[in-house]
Amino acid sequence: MPGTATLDTPPNAPAAGSPPPAPVAIAAAAATPATTPVVTPAATQAAASTTPATTATPAAAATAETKPGDKPATQPVSLMATEAKADVPPEVKYDLKIPEKAPLTDADVAAVTEFAKANKMSAEMAQHVLEDRAKLVAGMQTKVATEQKASFDKLWTDWQTETKSDKDYGGDKLPESQKAVKRFISRYADPDFAEALAKSPFGNHRGFFRMLARAGLAMAEDSSAGVSNAPGGAAKQISAIDFFPSMRPK
Repeated sequence: MPGTATLDTPPNAPAAGSPPPAPVAIAAAAATPATTPVVTPAATQAAASTTPATTATPAAAATAETKPGDKPATQPVSLMATEAKADVPPEVKYDLKIPEKAPLTDADVAAVTEFAKANKMSAEMAQHVLEDRAKLVAGMQTKVATEQKASFDKLWTDWQTETKSDKDYGGDKLPESQKAVKRFISRYADPDFAEALAKSPFGNHRGFFRMLARAGLAMAEDSSAGVSNAPGGAAKQISAIDFFPSMRPK
């Protein structure tokens, strides 16, 4: 109306009956994002004085103290590694000796040495093994020799029994046959062969004895016949061909 003052309503004014808007200061604080506080030197020093110091690790200390040109720090030696090296025995030198009169050779020494190395034996233990081996071999040789002698003696006895019981040159005729064998050996055998034959059981073999007895008896018969028909009356010489006609040249 003319003459009456009117108040214009602002464009953004709230409608009648709505709650009043919040204060400007509070709204500005809510809308403004939080900012990072500025750390000043004074604040840093204050924080360091209140924070407890931490102990540096050995690796960090070594890294911090290492400078260009410095030698790297020596790593500590492990006690386990030191004990492992101490347990490694030194190389053993084997100088084995064959016992006196032992039936061993250098091959036995080499075999025992290889066995001792493979089993990490001491030199003293290896020597004991070699001595035990000598005793074992000696015992085996004695056993074999005893068995061979027993077999030899049995063969000798068996052949002698057969010869003594021979129907042609044994029994009551045995003494005469033995003289004939001795006669033939004395005439034609070399001394060393006669000695070896006396020590050998082969002289008791029935077939061999019969051959020698037959030859000796033939020599006796020829001697009893007197002088041969050869010119000059020389005694007839008996050769091996007289006993082995198959050897006579054709």
